[in-house]
Amino acid sequence: IEVTFKESDEPIPQKFIIEAAAGTGGSITPEGKIEVALGSSQTFIVTANEGYEVDTVTVDGKEASLTDGKYTFENVTSNHTISVTFKEVSDEPTPSKDDESSMWYYIIAAIVVILVIIAAVYFIMKKN
Repeated sequence: IEVTFKESDEPIPQKFIIEAAAGTGGSITPEGKIEVALGSSQTFIVTANEGYEVDTVTVDGKEASLTDGKYTFENVTSNHTISVTFKEVSDEPTPSKDDESSMWYYIIAAIVVILVIIAAVYFIMKKN
């Protein structure tokens, strides 16, 4: 077997572009078209504004996740995209099962207080 190699006419790109975008409700840093050298890494920091939280993170068209609010492209050898969307955080806390069961304690306590007041009024009226 004999193999012959020929130098390619096309140069190997030394820089690639990572395009980063964030929707309403937060930011990604850096944002825009970021040049990254071949083989290097680039970290993006995602920050939600007050009243918002991260909804989705998409890297190269696929859903991804953040680690401590960051995403890092390692050993970059091609162009990439990263986009983040945010959603509003509800002001109303979601009741838990514990909240629902403790509510019954308050209802029972209120009934007992009402019965004590009725009994007190009854005995006061009976004395007079």
